[in-house]
Amino acid sequence: METISMLIPAVLLMVANDPSLKLKEYHRLQGVWVVESANEIRLADVNDTAVGSTFKFEGKHLLIRHWERRYTFEIDASEKPKQMDLVRMVDDVGHKEAELCIYEVTETQLRVCFGGHREKNGYSFAGRPTEFASRNPRNLMYVLKRPK
Repeated sequence: METISMLIPAVLLMVANDPSLKLKEYHRLQGVWVVESANEIRLADVNDTAVGSTFKFEGKHLLIRHWERRYTFEIDASEKPKQMDLVRMVDDVGHKEAELCIYEVTETQLRVCFGGHREKNGYSFAGRPTEFASRNPRNLMYVLKRPK
């Protein structure tokens, strides 16, 4: 019995770190997703303008049309909730901005929750969200669907 209890965590770790599973998860994200709803408590004026805009995943690149921003991204599908790190260049000198997100993807729906918030004098970061909750004023929550 002791051998079995030692094997289970090892098998779970192997599955979580399986590169083919990560590749399948990247594949599930690929293509265009249309924003169905945006819950940005701190940016109320953005909610209406975000609906209908797109997130386009190509390889490890993401274009968010609403912000006209291009990112590279990495995912960790072994975490609960799944994690996504977005990185973009913010100037010609090489400064980068990171967005730490959580996400959930099905065949027809993608939910992405961004952490952090903007202030008058720049970017203040609150860390990665731990749940899909738009009631936190530091989170940006998007629900997206595949276009028909």
